[in-house]
Amino acid sequence: MEQNVAYHIVTVACAGALYLPCAANAARLVLVPRQSTTAGRRALLSAGLFAALIVGCLLIAEKAGLQAATASAAVLAGSAFAAYALAVRFWNRQDDERSRMLAELRNAIDRLELDLAASRTPEALCAKAAKQFDLTRREEDTLLLLCEGYSYADISSELFLSPNTVKSHVRSLYRKMDVQERTELMRSLGQSRS
Repeated sequence: MEQNVAYHIVTVACAGALYLPCAANAARLVLVPRQSTTAGRRALLSAGLFAALIVGCLLIAEKAGLQAATASAAVLAGSAFAAYALAVRFWNRQDDERSRMLAELRNAIDRLELDLAASRTPEALCAKAAKQFDLTRREEDTLLLLCEGYSYADISSELFLSPNTVKSHVRSLYRKMDVQERTELMRSLGQSRS
């Protein structure tokens, strides 16, 4: 009789050892908001392992006796802990890798947004046009001021050029860029004037 009590204690201890992480994972999943998929997997795995231990012990106790059920409970509990530890380690690595990849992706998107914003500035658009249409430095300066809405007189005073020189640069710009007026020039640069 005392031996049966000892077998029951060992079996219950093994089942209890699996029940605790099962209950903890289930409680964490229910009570803590925004759990990762790994938390759900841990809860399911620990519940499955606990259920397998209980069902296995009951079946073995019925077929082979209490002593075999106790030995099986110890083996199943040890195997369950090992399986649980390996699975959680694997899932944590997956989560870490996923988090790292998401962080890299966010950084890449941020860099692209900054690059795109920088490439849409009037200075960047004019520099691109200067290369594409083989503009001189003064023509590029004139183009930038035209894009910013300066009048010929304002361009003349800003660049310290005579009004006739500004008109000459503008005519050269129009010819090189194959446009007839300022609105076409703006459209050609991909800008819209308000």
